[in-house]
Amino acid sequence: MKYKNQSQSIMEKSNEDNLIKIRPELRNEGFYGLAGKAALFLCDGFRALPELVTLSLLARIAASINKGNVIVKNGAQSTELRLNALLIMRTGGGKGMGENRAQLLIERSKLFAESDDESSPLFARVHEGGLSTTEGIVNELRDDYLGKNGEIVHGNADKRLCVIEEEFASIFIKCRSNNSNLSSTIRKLFDGANLSPLTKHDKISCTNPHVCIVGHITPKEFLDEISGKDLFNGFSNRFLTVLGIPKAVIPFPKALNEATVNELSVQMADAITWCNSEQRTLEMAECFKKLWAVG
Repeated sequence: MKYKNQSQSIMEKSNEDNLIKIRPELRNEGFYGLAGKAALFLCDGFRALPELVTLSLLARIAASINKGNVIVKNGAQSTELRLNALLIMRTGGGKGMGENRAQLLIERSKLFAESDDESSPLFARVHEGGLSTTEGIVNELRDDYLGKNGEIVHGNADKRLCVIEEEFASIFIKCRSNNSNLSSTIRKLFDGANLSPLTKHDKISCTNPHVCIVGHITPKEFLDEISGKDLFNGFSNRFLTVLGIPKAVIPFPKALNEATVNELSVQMADAITWCNSEQRTLEMAECFKKLWAVG
């Protein structure tokens, strides 16, 4: 029975890999800046994929920048920095390892933050329990509200949050439920819109949410669960979707150079501090505009 289960597992992995006709590979330009440099270092001699670690870092960074503090200008339009990522990789391929590498750098960076004020942390909270319902999300980021006896119940002043959803297939299933408004809520979160669900008791709301989501899913689950509705109602295009091809097993992972970890962590803390020190506007470079116009 043991060997039968092992054989079945190997066949499932092989079948998922065969779903991929053209294997993607990120060019070196994709590892631009501090996040890319850190990801390449964290994954050197380790099974985690630098492409996925880069995305996980970017989601945590975007969530940590105060809402509206850094915007991208495109003519008359202004876009706040927020990033949702959907990481596609077969089970056991290293998605969790990538999240751990990204979080390792964030936790180390907290040690080098200029302020140790718990009421105003440098980095956004990371919630690894996944997404549940609109009410659950609003409760996590709720505003102050009046209790049953007229008392003020304090909410959460920090509306920044990075959510890690390791079972994103369940989100597609929940969104298809007739009585679920989770799809609409996730779209509103990406847009930075206020949330105020209709409830009979303890009416709560969340103003100015700033939430980034990182989802994990296998190739088979993705193909089985995504629907035409997800593609056309704006849900799927609010996620940067990336396919990861697992590395070969590394029996003896390379140890991290602690001095380099500390150096990158200081740079990360300094970057977030700089972003949150005053409002800033990112402009498109002329070379970027040319590429954007072609696309």
